Amino acid sequence: MRRDWRKRCLAFDLVLHSWWTSRSDNPWLVADLKRHYQFLRIFQRWVGRDPAALRQAYTEHRAILAAIKAGEQTGAHRRLREHIRHSARLVQQALPR
Repeated sequence: MRRDWRKRCLAFDLVLHSWWTSRSDNPWLVADLKRHYQFLRIFQRWVGRDPAALRQAYTEHRAILAAIKAGEQTGAHRRLREHIRHSARLVQQALPR
């Protein structure tokens, strides 16, 4: 694994989420994500400290993109829901109880 893998993976994550948001044709989603941008960046950096979580997110992103490329809309939506649920669990684990 390259030494700059973490940095490159986080940059990929940022570009990918920006692309998905801009392509959503959902003004509410775009506005909501802009409002929460700083929180999302903090969370992204936190996840990026954990190599296993970062690999998992990268794997999930690639699976979503593969489904999109294959024209599998239902599979892409399913993989995206799984990614969101997994990410939400990571956020919940990070928050104080």
